[in-house]
Amino acid sequence: LVHHLKGRLQVDEVVHESPTAFLHKIDLEEEDFSKPMKFVSDRLRSLLRTLEVTDVQDFSPLMLIADFATLVSTFQKGFGIIIEPYDERTPTIRDPLFQLCCNDASIAIKPVFERFQSVVITSGTLSPLDMYKKVLAVEPVVVQSFQMSFARDVIRPLVIT
Repeated sequence: LVHHLKGRLQVDEVVHESPTAFLHKIDLEEEDFSKPMKFVSDRLRSLLRTLEVTDVQDFSPLMLIADFATLVSTFQKGFGIIIEPYDERTPTIRDPLFQLCCNDASIAIKPVFERFQSVVITSGTLSPLDMYKKVLAVEPVVVQSFQMSFARDVIRPLVIT
């Protein structure tokens, strides 16, 4: 897996792909490698406990890769993988970046709704209010809008995809 990730970081332009495509490329290199990836994070932690490793932070880079492998093999819908050759702030310095991005807010908020009976969500920018229902895949009990006045101009973000 580490070898595959190193190879994937050798890009000259931004690459965006689905987790399914990413796993397929791994399986092309190593047959059926992606199936056990779902458990690699738990298995690494179990191994470190069994070996009674006290300086777990020494293994944080490996744990980060294990967590990535588990997440990419567990969550395939609503996620995307972005590989960038450099940081936009320093385009002349090669500094590859590998990201697993959640593109579906309902996936991220679902554990909160499952764990808590009451959830209060606020936003200074999301309107109309029925967008919460659509974006978070939830049926709100109470929805309320309040008029706000600000002493200064507030930034109004715009996201274009």
